[in-house]
Amino acid sequence: MSILVNGPILPGFIADRLGELELATQTGANSFFLGRVRADGQPSSQVTGIDYSAYETMAAKVASDLAAEAQEKFGVQEVAIYHSTGLVKAGEVSLMVIVSSGHRRESFEALKWVVDNLKVRFPAWKKEYLADGGHRWVGEPQQPPHP
Repeated sequence: MSILVNGPILPGFIADRLGELELATQTGANSFFLGRVRADGQPSSQVTGIDYSAYETMAAKVASDLAAEAQEKFGVQEVAIYHSTGLVKAGEVSLMVIVSSGHRRESFEALKWVVDNLKVRFPAWKKEYLADGGHRWVGEPQQPPHP
């Protein structure tokens, strides 16, 4: 299954992925994180959605590397990462991470580590749409004000 999901990560997709975890009878803990698009900013410039872009092969490699590192570092059994591409509106889910392990402590610690590292290493580009009709690229250098 691809780690990239077109559009928001919907409740049915989340339920299906969590339902698949029932089959792992040696797992004592499943921790998961759902990242949502926030309506940040002042009312006129509030974020209304984010358009995510990513290259499948790069994204899959980073996700695979992070999963392997988490398994080695924390001794967890499995790490699953799903990230949206395309438009995701404010309030919708754009990231889901699931960590499965024998015990809860390792699951919690690995989950935090994976999410923190995704923010730094995951190759996704973000174009924020604003309530005033404008847009901005996240990470784009700020332009100086015009005289």
